[in-house]
Amino acid sequence: MVDKKGPTSSPARATIRRMGNRSIWGRTIFALAAVVVLATLNAPAVAQSFEDLLGPDYGQPEYPSRPAPVPGQTFRDCPACPEMVAIQSGTMPNPPTIVGGRVIDDDAPVTYTSIGRFALARTEVTVQQYATFVAATGHRSADQCSAWTNAVGREIPVSYDPSLSLNWQNPGFSQGQDHPVVCVSWDDAQAYAQWLSNLTSQSYRLPTEAEVEYSSSLETYFTIFFAETVCPGANIPDQSAEEYYQGWELAGCQDGFSHTSPVHQFDPDFRSLYDIAGNVREWTEDCWNGQMFRYPSETARPSLEGDCSQRMPFGVSWAYRPLMTVRTMIRFPWSSTTGLNDIGFRVARDY
Repeated sequence: MVDKKGPTSSPARATIRRMGNRSIWGRTIFALAAVVVLATLNAPAVAQSFEDLLGPDYGQPEYPSRPAPVPGQTFRDCPACPEMVAIQSGTMPNPPTIVGGRVIDDDAPVTYTSIGRFALARTEVTVQQYATFVAATGHRSADQCSAWTNAVGREIPVSYDPSLSLNWQNPGFSQGQDHPVVCVSWDDAQAYAQWLSNLTSQSYRLPTEAEVEYSSSLETYFTIFFAETVCPGANIPDQSAEEYYQGWELAGCQDGFSHTSPVHQFDPDFRSLYDIAGNVREWTEDCWNGQMFRYPSETARPSLEGDCSQRMPFGVSWAYRPLMTVRTMIRFPWSSTTGLNDIGFRVARDY
């Protein structure tokens, strides 16, 4: 009588795997032979034996390098990769110092940061895209995720409750596969970017603070918008969230979403980017420090000065306040090893 586990649990499986690792064609030939043997022996799950014998990396093509894109061009390096848009190089004035909503040293000379060319994902990484990465790599994501609460009187009503067991698959609210993944740490985002780099032989990474601000602006930077002017065209804290967060000061409009929304729900901006303002805040490469864009040589390299145990999420989200104004460059550091249920990420790529 054949054991229920069949030959796949015997030394035969190890032999087939060693022989099949020689090449894609060799692996295919040995897999076909193995399927015939398994079927003859009446082993279960014959239809799954290709994946079982060859491993999850079988059939992944070595994606060839593509010609450098031109500014404004959208492209995708592989079927599982995010869609990217090429951003032209340029310069951007360094941010003013804002204290209590007022600009300090308004008469100080304006300095500039140089932005080299790069590509930026059109959307935040979705739940489906992140799930593909986890399935392909076995990556273990952050097991600690904090959540926004309904607390009244707290400037930043965020708390961590281990009993809730929040994670990227259970952020505390319902999500679709096309919603941005949240409850992922900076380390998780780095691992995802590295996976894309390995898959495509391209240089994927997290963007810098300066790159995202540059990408989100046309001629003016660090602009302060009244919430009513961007809603309902962006997913920000508004009356749609009143059922869950009665203690919050909410914008008077309704965007239709109490938490995250699909990444293509709202219109893209002038660079064809979605959700630069709203939906979720996004991890950047930069360490936390008190001064935005503290870059040597005035170039948009990531700032690695300061407290690198905390990293900088960019922008505003379905939850993040102040609610009466919306600035793209809101600065609120977070631990690089833990998640929060309004922080996701999008990737950048050099070209």
